Amino acid sequence: MAGSRAVRISAREQRERDARRERRIVFAAAGVLLAALLVVVVGLVITQYLPPRARVGTVGAESVSAQALVDRAALISILEPAVQAPPIDEFAAFALERLADEAALRSGGAAAFGAPTDHQRAAEMRALLGLPAEADEASLAQALADLLWSPDSVRTFEALVDARIQEAALRARFEQELPEAAPQLRLRRIRVGDEARASELRGRALAGEPFSALADEASVEALSLPGGDLGWMLLDAVDAAVAGAVATLELGEVTEPLAVGPFVELYLLEERAERRALEPGQVAELVGERLAAWLASERAAIGFENDLSPGEAAWVTERFVRRLADHAGRP
Repeated sequence: MAGSRAVRISAREQRERDARRERRIVFAAAGVLLAALLVVVVGLVITQYLPPRARVGTVGAESVSAQALVDRAALISILEPAVQAPPIDEFAAFALERLADEAALRSGGAAAFGAPTDHQRAAEMRALLGLPAEADEASLAQALADLLWSPDSVRTFEALVDARIQEAALRARFEQELPEAAPQLRLRRIRVGDEARASELRGRALAGEPFSALADEASVEALSLPGGDLGWMLLDAVDAAVAGAVATLELGEVTEPLAVGPFVELYLLEERAERRALEPGQVAELVGERLAAWLASERAAIGFENDLSPGEAAWVTERFVRRLADHAGRP
């Protein structure tokens, strides 16, 4: 009897031990599932409802957040519709580049001209918001309230205003430094795909056919460049190989075929001026070139790092589009 009872007790204890083990397994599995669910929820919050990372780039000593890119991208679209923007999926990287340029403008501009005054800032804000110069403070405050959506967007807007003021000052300085006149050429061009065709067209031009008619007939630029007319060009802006080819030409003469990249080109020297006044378009082009060189130097001096990942760019793009939709839906 004692042995049978011991066997029964051992069997019962075994069943209890098995039950306890099963409960531990169930609890452990539940814990693992709960932890996994928590990871998923946290990941969802981080990637979908909060900026994916605090830093997507560095400009100078300052970190750039994904939310700052959302704000800057939205302000580009709302306030600067004339800006030649990239496709929507490249907008985050474009906005980061703009932030770097603006930081360089504020830093280098302040060193050259000092910080903008309150009067300059108010005038630039009115211009950006499309308000008349004489708009009162209440109108300006209301326009800002209608535009901006968070303290961060206010800071982004203020930084943009300062950068634009400094850019205008730099452009004015660069324009003042330009000469009033410079050596220029007026050229026509025929651009084709092979040398044999170029040689044939040159022969026809030398035989008396109008160069402009040949350009309209054969040039790959016939639609975008009627008659092959390049207009007046600054001698310094002409490609070195082309400038060398036309240097010894008399007016009305045509160059030998020139291989330029994938094309073969002919040039007709139509006019030459040793000193011709700069046209507004030429001034704008030269100022733009000088500003671009200045920005490259200043950005190198302050430091810039693009750490934007594809996932972060997608996050910024989604929020940027949503921000534009919210703005468009405002009364």
